[in-house]
Amino acid sequence: MAKKRSSKKKKKNKKGSLGIVLGFLFIFGVTFFSLVYVLNLPNKHQYIYKKKSKNYRQNKKRGKPLNRGMTYEEPLIFPLDEKIKKVDLAILQSVVISSLPKYSVHYRKIEKRCIKNNTYFYQSIEISGRADKIELVKGKLMEFLKTWFDNNELKVIKDKNSLKIIIDGILTHSIFFNSKGTIISKHIKKGILILIIDDIGRDLKAAKELISLFGKNINLSILPYSPHAIDIYNICVKLKIPILLHMPMEPVSYPESNPGPGALLTTMDKNMVKELTKRALNRFPGIIAVNNHMGSKFTQNVPLMEAFLDELKKRHLFFIDSMTTSKSVSSKLGKLLKVPVYKRDVFLDNKKDIKYILLQMHKAEVYAMKKGVVIVIGHPYRETIKALELWKENKSKNIRLASVKYLLKQNRAAF
Repeated sequence: MAKKRSSKKKKKNKKGSLGIVLGFLFIFGVTFFSLVYVLNLPNKHQYIYKKKSKNYRQNKKRGKPLNRGMTYEEPLIFPLDEKIKKVDLAILQSVVISSLPKYSVHYRKIEKRCIKNNTYFYQSIEISGRADKIELVKGKLMEFLKTWFDNNELKVIKDKNSLKIIIDGILTHSIFFNSKGTIISKHIKKGILILIIDDIGRDLKAAKELISLFGKNINLSILPYSPHAIDIYNICVKLKIPILLHMPMEPVSYPESNPGPGALLTTMDKNMVKELTKRALNRFPGIIAVNNHMGSKFTQNVPLMEAFLDELKKRHLFFIDSMTTSKSVSSKLGKLLKVPVYKRDVFLDNKKDIKYILLQMHKAEVYAMKKGVVIVIGHPYRETIKALELWKENKSKNIRLASVKYLLKQNRAAF
């Protein structure tokens, strides 16, 4: 009997010890995860990463590749701009189908114009080639335009050797056909092209390829919390490659378009905007400037953009507006706060097509020859890198690639 009682006591003691151990582990676990949460408070808005979009959920069910709740870029919705791009593609495809040589398309003139708060490029284009090829281009171009546009959207005024294209009542393209095969007008003015590649930090190989291609003349804009951000930053510092912070900001299409962790949102107060901006800037000592990742909604918000620009001013940094919306308040506030603000002139790769990207680079060259300095923004897509390789081989001698530091030299008085 005594042995049975003692064995029962041992069992009770074992159960009691196990309970104490489990209780201790539970308390330790709660404390540990609470500490992790508290220590990560400055980045508490990283819940943005976890907020799954409708597409994410649908793709998961269908077994499609996932982007972990993030989109790379927000869709740009400028109706006139999108229609101009369709015309550009119609011209490009007509030339390609007609088997004209590489540089048959020559931009005689490019002007940035503004209508109803919308900026767009008016283009005067010359297409040179044999008479039969020119006729084929004309026929194919008209075919594409009739197929891609409604009658009420687009009007074409024809002449013997030219076409004028009017979109929604606005003259956007003047196209001149030169069957003699020689370029009528030549640009001799030199221009500076500042090439910025956004979304750096997700693909280490792409960043290395861009550095190898352009060296100190490429400007890499790094997403602060991307997987390879610090590795790429360290490489850039070592090789003296110009670095920008690619600051995530809320788009109009949020949360469907997701700017990622550490993003500045319009639901935040000024103090939180300042805090998150400081945190992102502190990750990359020695950066030159900041540009926005997405941000079509945030860059319209006056008080919050004021708080953001104020943090840049304290560090003598300037802002390059990616212009994801024509309603951005950055320029106005920059003048008031005495923070230099520049605007993107040309987006390279809204369409991931090598020929289209080359066409955009050619446009940027011509515009740089007229304006003097042009800011071009692209992304580390395979198509973009390939197009830039081809462009480098045939780059105009009148165009010089430059670091964003060039803008500092031009605007020392602002500091």
